[in-house]
Amino acid sequence: MEIVKGEKLSKHYNIKLTTTKSNTLTAVSNINITINGNEIFGLVGESGSGKSTLGRLLLWLEKPSSGTVSFKGLDLTKAKKGEIKEARRKMQVVFQNPDSSLDPRMKIKKTLLEALECSHYTGDYTTRVKEVLEDVGLRPDVLDMYPHHLSGGMKQRIAVARAILAEPEFIVLDEPTSALDVSVQAQILNLLEKLQGKLNLSYLFISHSLSIVSYISHRVGVMYLGKLVELGTSEEVFGRPLHPYSQLLISSVPSIYLTKRLNIPRHNGNHEHVYDVVKGCKFHPRCPYADELCRSEEPKLSSNCHMVACHYAIEIEKKVFEGGA
Repeated sequence: MEIVKGEKLSKHYNIKLTTTKSNTLTAVSNINITINGNEIFGLVGESGSGKSTLGRLLLWLEKPSSGTVSFKGLDLTKAKKGEIKEARRKMQVVFQNPDSSLDPRMKIKKTLLEALECSHYTGDYTTRVKEVLEDVGLRPDVLDMYPHHLSGGMKQRIAVARAILAEPEFIVLDEPTSALDVSVQAQILNLLEKLQGKLNLSYLFISHSLSIVSYISHRVGVMYLGKLVELGTSEEVFGRPLHPYSQLLISSVPSIYLTKRLNIPRHNGNHEHVYDVVKGCKFHPRCPYADELCRSEEPKLSSNCHMVACHYAIEIEKKVFEGGA
């Protein structure tokens, strides 16, 4: 059963460059994405690829410039305010840095109670808060503390607790471990896995860390300049990447599924300026396989052994994994 579905999603921003000149930034471009019940969907890509924007669109924190978002079959673009309010209660987010997402002037108890009030929770607030604190591995005495009294890992546990208080079904995890030490990252990942199984949650897990995404995700999407360029199971994308951009990302991380050296040619490391209009495949200025077809016609996300947006996915697969000419 699908929980969240985005169809032909695009998001454009008008960026003012000078007092007289502005330009349009396309953060997300014509993306189709579905996240199923009890699934962890990983989203990877460079900074500026549109990962966080896509997460905000799926949460309805921002309205798309075009396209639709559905939550459990409810089209949020056509829904009434009351329906959207109820759907939003079932969709929550955990941000990257708990220092900026927690109010430093509020005690933890007030932070959590405020989350229950905003979600119009109908049960007993005190009991619910104690239950959730136990779920995230914290003692009740943290309720009388301020955020600056807590360690980074404890603050992120509070952020997770706030997200699950209202009994959501879908949570966007936007770089939830990047601000933490490596040992604490492992603890938070184990906590998120435990909660996902216990509460039957669906996650959109956004991260720069390919090793973390490969470990925790069931399916993975790779984004580049606002487009999904590859989509498949974690084993497919990390074990046999077909898009040249995915291969570039994965080959830069030695401790992942690809333990043998791949026959990957040299890529252009320069990132296209975000305001430039790139015709054809957006990755072609950096791609060693690009030809006139790539420069003139944008490839669609289509199925080979999994979904990939590349004109020459089959040929590249043979060259990289089978050593073909």
